[in-house]
Amino acid sequence: MESRPPFLRKFWLCEQNKEKLPALHDLAAVRKEKNRTIKVVPGDFNANLAGILGSGAITERMATFCLLDQHTFECEWKSLQMLAGHKTGNKIELFYFLATGWLDRAIAATTRNVEVLERWWGGKDWKKLLGMRSFDRAQMFAGRIKAEFGYKHVHAWPIYDKEEGSRRVMYHMIHASDHDEAPKLMSRAYRKANEPKEDLADAQRELFGSESFHKR
Repeated sequence: MESRPPFLRKFWLCEQNKEKLPALHDLAAVRKEKNRTIKVVPGDFNANLAGILGSGAITERMATFCLLDQHTFECEWKSLQMLAGHKTGNKIELFYFLATGWLDRAIAATTRNVEVLERWWGGKDWKKLLGMRSFDRAQMFAGRIKAEFGYKHVHAWPIYDKEEGSRRVMYHMIHASDHDEAPKLMSRAYRKANEPKEDLADAQRELFGSESFHKR
């Protein structure tokens, strides 16, 4: 939203936490400009996604990406499938945050409502994730997105703890794109963000701070 010139024209900011909605409405009001639309979509992203895609606003020729900044198990696998299948040409670019830093704990704590895990993982075999190294788990997710949805390029990038100097991986950001230049651009941006002279948290905010289609 802060980019100049404002080349991102349409935004959908999705949020189901009512307490966070006023901040998004304030953001939309502040960043509103000519030829730009910003829509705040309250409620469950998984339930609202079909309406967003079915509105006709995201056309075949429109460059589009979706930032899926979820709280562990919020984004259902069917939503990824819907996003990937929306276009017949270059698919919607995905930035999917996988909570590798505490995934084992979160799965172990889900003793009831295991259907939440099934919807998130897209099947009943989610137990295979338990005990895996975070790197291997991220590669499995990336491999599934590529194999099942047909993205040309899928890579998992480690996102580190905000604490200065920490090398603990909290998330993996899985980036999926059909554009041949996308992996090169992401690799260059990621290397710059992780230069030792920079603060990781500030650099990562700069790298991932602009979103055109944000689910949280």
